[in-house]
Amino acid sequence: MSRRRRQAHELLALAICVACTGLLATGCGAAPSRLERKASTVACPGVDKVDFTFRKVRVGAGVSGLVVDRGNVFVVNPYAGEVSQISNALELKRRRHIGGSPVAVATDGKQLWVADRDSDRILALSTDSLSTRSSQRVDTPVALALAVDNIFALSLDNGEIQPFNRAGAPGLAIQTPVVAPSQMVAIGGVLYVLGAGDRSVIPLAASGGRFLGPGARLSVDNVGGIYSIAGSPWVSSPSDHSLIRLATSGQPSEAFRNPNGLAASFAAGDNCLIWVASAEGRVAALDPSSGKWSRTRRVARSIGGLAVAAGEVWLTNPRDGLVLRLSSASR
Repeated sequence: MSRRRRQAHELLALAICVACTGLLATGCGAAPSRLERKASTVACPGVDKVDFTFRKVRVGAGVSGLVVDRGNVFVVNPYAGEVSQISNALELKRRRHIGGSPVAVATDGKQLWVADRDSDRILALSTDSLSTRSSQRVDTPVALALAVDNIFALSLDNGEIQPFNRAGAPGLAIQTPVVAPSQMVAIGGVLYVLGAGDRSVIPLAASGGRFLGPGARLSVDNVGGIYSIAGSPWVSSPSDHSLIRLATSGQPSEAFRNPNGLAASFAAGDNCLIWVASAEGRVAALDPSSGKWSRTRRVARSIGGLAVAAGEVWLTNPRDGLVLRLSSASR
């Protein structure tokens, strides 16, 4: 690995949550699945009645990023170079060794897109068999997002966003002005790019690649990640113990102080609650309409990824090689 890459990876580690084992965990910025985007049809639980009961399945030490789609959970393991598929019933359906260091994952329901950071490539895998459908070169890809019928890959090395159509054909790359780009999310045809080095957020149109204003530089010491939650971009700051909602311009509009000093490296949510998690295994839920928090609970020895779908909360535990499913429903 070049000296430039090593320095960039050090900056990136400040933003993308390093688990207790030292493994880079980036799945928190994965594209939201159709289940995450679906509006809740049940009454929202109060944060005082949040259920922390969980079930788990062993997948392998090092598991990190994950995405949920159509009753399946897809998990990447950058340490082992593996992609795994888990059923909603917590059964390990299949596992595939792809090599390299897969750090981010997204799906459109038909294909699974995987960013292999150390092998400089983006893979498109079948969601049925995990077989490879296409492979494209991208320098040090660290994040993926789906928008306007394209997949977008964010490069840490050269600061570019590389679009691909669903067949894997590349489009024109877009140069981002942020320092040490670490994550991005897509909301309504807009890509929000997060820079770990300058703690900035820049919005750009997914169609055409036009920047939609100057964005914002956040007044925090570090950033954990950027997330699409209930139609808005959110950013976590572990050192500031805060969760920040952004306006469509990328400017901060509202901040919530995490409870009990929780240094949230991950966030995910739906139309009811927003869940935050720290790399050392603690979680809590926020009702953004009232600003109230649930109690904080340690559910694992480490957390490397977080997703919410259909009222259920999914977590990875890299240290013990587990995938956990919590229910956020009121009891």
